[in-house]
Amino acid sequence: MKNNILIVTGGTGGHILPAINIFNELSKDRSVILIINKNAKNKFFNFLNYNPNKGRVIFSENISYSWKFLYIFLKTILLNFKYVYNSKYILSFSSLHTLPILFLSVLLRKKIYLQELDSVINRTNRVFLFFVDKILTNFFHTNDIPKKYNKKIYNIGVVINKLSIVDSKNVIFVMGATNGWEIFDKKISNILGNIKNYIIYHNCRKENLKYLENFYKNMGVKAIVSEYFKNYEYIISISRIIITRGGAYSLAYICAYNKNAIIIPWEKAVNNHQFINSKKVLDVNGGIVVEEKNINNISKYINYFLKNTSSIGGNMNKVFKVVDANKYVYEFLKLIER
Repeated sequence: MKNNILIVTGGTGGHILPAINIFNELSKDRSVILIINKNAKNKFFNFLNYNPNKGRVIFSENISYSWKFLYIFLKTILLNFKYVYNSKYILSFSSLHTLPILFLSVLLRKKIYLQELDSVINRTNRVFLFFVDKILTNFFHTNDIPKKYNKKIYNIGVVINKLSIVDSKNVIFVMGATNGWEIFDKKISNILGNIKNYIIYHNCRKENLKYLENFYKNMGVKAIVSEYFKNYEYIISISRIIITRGGAYSLAYICAYNKNAIIIPWEKAVNNHQFINSKKVLDVNGGIVVEEKNINNISKYINYFLKNTSSIGGNMNKVFKVVDANKYVYEFLKLIER
């Protein structure tokens, strides 16, 4: 029996977690496959909560711009050919890891739906604009999509799992620093080491876990350090301050929970998309954006938020659309079944 839908994703949590949420929801009553890169297995496996009678997960080779690129590209196509061939619809959560599957989908003339997560169309998605049925966006306006493709754009929204609103506690959450981790794991921790009456949740790289645990302990700061927090929604919901990169998924959670945020865009992000994401948030008074070169300035913003507990993020819902997995699936099925 043919699979109705194949979802492909990879890269960081901002790409992977929305795809997993959609996969879990679709598998309740649809035949669906999720193709995800092997690097994500250990970190995100516990987020999978799907119906094994309907859903199937395939872990593919990790792909990067290296001398092995062509080899892994072709290997990914060969190993996944039957899954793409037997699928009717392809839903891609854009990253470099989706490139081989998208290429194969074009060759097999599949119906392709590109999910653009950021406020600027990324390079992988841009290559395939001509061939796709729809470009699904999170932001109400996505930059650099040529006007001739405007009819393909559908603002479906970004998927999050929102919990009931709770009162903020004395919690600071350092979240989502997969890229450009040095600033988050070294410089920001040094600044937070002087805050004694708050609990710090620090999302960090695996190799820095021991360093940060020992650092906060030696500084007399109560901190919980992890490579990834499975209950990150809850931590966001109770946080008084969130320090984050400028990825769309992180900003969506800040928007949904109306949190005070100090946003530090990764300066090496492709197309400068993190800064543009963050600037759109700043333009509606939904956070404070600090460039990496001004990282020492975050001390005064942290102190400001500690003294002023009211949120400044009330207009962030003007930036992008936020939906739960059920709503996303409803909208997506309407699109493909027209």
